[in-house]
Amino acid sequence: MDNNKNQLSEITTTIDDVLIVEYDETKVTPGEEERLIKDLRDNVNCNVVLVPSHVK
Repeated sequence: MDNNKNQLSEITTTIDDVLIVEYDETKVTPGEEERLIKDLRDNVNCNVVLVPSHVK
């Protein structure tokens, strides 16, 4: 999960066991989003949604 620190901006919030995470889309290559979601899901044991940092 240490590799993800540069790509993830911050944990935004959790709602009903869903972790919403803001990420820097300029540092995430296509297809890498799925790996990030899987890594996070394995570590936090809940559903994960990645939101690009330009969406607020």
